[in-house]
Order: sequence, then C-alpha cells, then structure tokens
Amino acid sequence: MNKLYALFISSVLSIATLSAQTVFTSNFTTWDALDSLPTDWDGLKTSLSGDSMIKITNGSQYGGAAVQLINSTNSHRRFTTKAITLDSNTAYKVEMWVKGQADLRTNYYTNAYGSYNSYVSVNDTNWTKIEQVITPSQYSDTAELIISFRNTVVANPFMIDSVALSVSTPPVIDTVNVSVYDIQFTNDILGDSPYLDSLVKTTGVVSAVDTGAGYWIQDGTGPWSGIFVFDNQNTPVVGDQLELVGTVIEYFNLTEITNVSSYSVLSSSNTVAAVALSSAGLLEDESYEGVLVRTPGTCTEDDLLENGLDFGAWTLDNTIVDDNIYLFQPTEGQDYEVTGVVTYSFGEYRLLPRDMNDISFGTSSQGQLAKDVLTVYPNPAQDVLFIESAEQTTLNVFNALGSKVMTQNVKSGQNTLNLTDFAEGLYYFAIQNKDQQIINKVSIVK
Repeated sequence: MNKLYALFISSVLSIATLSAQTVFTSNFTTWDALDSLPTDWDGLKTSLSGDSMIKITNGSQYGGAAVQLINSTNSHRRFTTKAITLDSNTAYKVEMWVKGQADLRTNYYTNAYGSYNSYVSVNDTNWTKIEQVITPSQYSDTAELIISFRNTVVANPFMIDSVALSVSTPPVIDTVNVSVYDIQFTNDILGDSPYLDSLVKTTGVVSAVDTGAGYWIQDGTGPWSGIFVFDNQNTPVVGDQLELVGTVIEYFNLTEITNVSSYSVLSSSNTVAAVALSSAGLLEDESYEGVLVRTPGTCTEDDLLENGLDFGAWTLDNTIVDDNIYLFQPTEGQDYEVTGVVTYSFGEYRLLPRDMNDISFGTSSQGQLAKDVLTVYPNPAQDVLFIESAEQTTLNVFNALGSKVMTQNVKSGQNTLNLTDFAEGLYYFAIQNKDQQIINKVSIVK
C-alpha cells in the first residue's frame, strides 16, 4: 500500500510542478543514523530536544515514516527545516498532513523571524491536510521553514507527514487595468472584495502615506475610490500617480493590496480631492474604506482608551480619529473639521489625518473667518500680533497639535499681543461669538 501511495504522491507532485514551483518536500522517510533525527529537519532555529522528535513507521500517510512531535506546554516550540532558499515578497504555500492533538502554525526565518500565521487547532485520529501561506520580506539562501506547535497530549499523539512548500501564484485577472472602484465595490455581506486573492494591476494617486507600513491610493472621488497598499519597499509621496501590480487580500476585514510585484510612478504633484461628508458618522461604511474624506464634528472624547490602553486616539462625534500618521491632541467639546483617510481596524472604522493641515478648528460653516467679528494680522507674524474684535470676549490660542497655550480677555476694538514667548509654528486664534466659533489660523516666524 505504501508503494501505491508513493506512486500517487509522485504523480500529484509532477502535475503540481506544471502550475507551481515546488521549493521543498519531505515525507520523513530518511532519518540520520547518528542522531536519529529527520535528515531534512532540525534546522538552527529548532527549539526541540532530540527526544521530542520521534520516528513513526506505522500508519504514515505517505512514504515509510512520519514524525511525532512532543510539546505539552502552552509555550510554542519550533520545528524547522535545514537551510532552503526563499525569495523576497513571494507567497509560498505550506501544505502538510497532520493528526493527533495540538495547536500549530507556520512561519519562516530569513535574517529575522517573519510574522507567524494564526494557530490551527487539530484534534483528529485521522490524517488531515493543513495549508497556510508565508511571504518572506527578504531573500535568503539560508532560510528555514518553521512549524510552531504547542499543547500536545499523550492520549492522542501529534504527528506530521508529507510537508511541501511551493510558490503560490494568484491568477492574473486583468492584464491591462482593474480600477480601484472595481476592487473595492462589493455586495458581499462581509465586505470582501470580488478580487480577493487575485493578482491585479491598478492605478491611483497617493492620498496618504504611513511610513514603514504603506500608502493609500485613490482613483477619482466618491465611494469605493480608495484603497490601502501594504508596501514597505517603495516610498511614494502624496500626489504621485502610481501603476501597481499586487495581490488583493482582506486583512482582518480591511481590503488592501499587498505583495507589490510591479511599481511605477506615472506622474507627480497630482491633487487628490477629499470627499466632503456632512457628519463623521457617514464615513463608518464599507464604501468609504480607503477614501480621503473631510468631515465636521465635535470632539466627544479627547483621550480614548481602548481595552484600558491609551493608543493616542480620540473621537469626533463618537467616530474614532487615530494617530497612525499624525498625532493630534484635541480639546473635548471643541468643534473641528478633519480631513483624513478611512481605515478599518479592531472592528472599527477610523479616520487618519495626515498632518496639521488636515485639522481645522470649527466646522466648515462655523470656522469661516468672519472679518466683521475677528481680525488678526499680520500673517505671518513675528514680534507682535494685532487682534481686532467686534466685542469684549475671551480669546483662546491653540498650537498645531491642538493644545491650548493661552487664554486671554480681549476688549472690543484693537488689541496687541506680544509674541516674544511664542515658539515658531502654526497657531489657531479662536473666540466664541454667540452660537458661532470664529477661528483664525496664523503662522508665527522667528
């Protein structure tokens, strides 16, 4: 029977190589006579002792043996291959047959450890096929495939057989162009893209950059027009028009493009118009995921705690504004108009402003300069600032981070403010006039 299985798996692998490049295979048939360990395994990053790897010759799935792995603790142990060659930004499919009881996951080691896949819990007396994907971020000819596992039990021993690692190539669905709208628009109840796991070519203008993580591109304006690109290799700037080839994935329900294999800058200094929304709550919708929007609102919580921790977020009419790109300290109860890209993480839609220019005090209707109520000049200012107010009131001054730096009573008519103690930068001068807040933005230079 084992010979028949061997012939079968040989035929399958021969067919598979027509559509996928096989990088590594092991059916645990060959073991080293000196240390009694599988010859393809026990790499440098293995964290198991020799007596935790046992050769099983009865009941293997394919070939003449399987391996039993032992780790009854809740802390993971690594079972790794000898050195293999892995390319950067290439998706590899890991396939293996397992049985018994354990939690397992896969990873890789190049010059550093990659990100582990999620654990898969198995508890079966029959052989079950497990598949996961690893995508190394850098090339290495001394890489190791990692099988991480924990919580094995004596009553149902954990075994692995017939491990294969091959290049996983998504199908090309459009050799010319797929619009961002086509990628994002969906009627799926979970919000999944119709091009999930497909290799696509698309174009768009960079609307925001999260250094070290990636960037957002937008094609046109309106719903479904923007998408996040996970790419830590290329470094575009806002306004670059890009043509990309990459794979569409759903990362914890966030549609994004990853594994960018082709990157071209078609033009630069383009303008991306923000979609104007009448309220922050409107952005909490799948159609605005990845889109640059502008919305008014009131800060309802200036220091939002999530799971008891402070991550620098705050709320605009109860919609989360996060600090992934730009940290801003708001004042609770203050009106703002915020521009930013919409993302989705930890089960919430979030607005990400890009810099100080994306946050204005007051809404678009309240924040317009009313020269008959408040006039501030010169702008830019250096040593002294003149403030003309239509009535006696209180003036609040905020810095670019939104922190209040001064409160001062002003009289009706002209007032003089000495700027000696002000640092260089952008400031907001605000007064409350009946039901309207008047804001003036002033640049102070030294």
